[in-house]
Amino acid sequence: MSGKIKAERIPDWYDPYVLKSWLFLKCRGSYGEYASELLHVKKESAEKKINRCNLTHEDTIEIAKGLHLTLHEYATVFLKDVFKEDTPE
Repeated sequence: MSGKIKAERIPDWYDPYVLKSWLFLKCRGSYGEYASELLHVKKESAEKKINRCNLTHEDTIEIAKGLHLTLHEYATVFLKDVFKEDTPE
């Protein structure tokens, strides 16, 4: 149950699908196990946090540090469609 994204709980600024894909690529195994190491919680708790958007700001920072995300990548997952891209006029 905890391995499925709860679409009804996902705010429009959060993209758990991208986050899970990056976690899968980084760990080459269970995203939950890798996320649990980053968040210092049990695997099931890490999966629930990711799938139900129960991540704290501190959680997002720990994930970003663990995945070595750039600011743009962080915004892609945790600030989706919040800011406009800087483009020359």
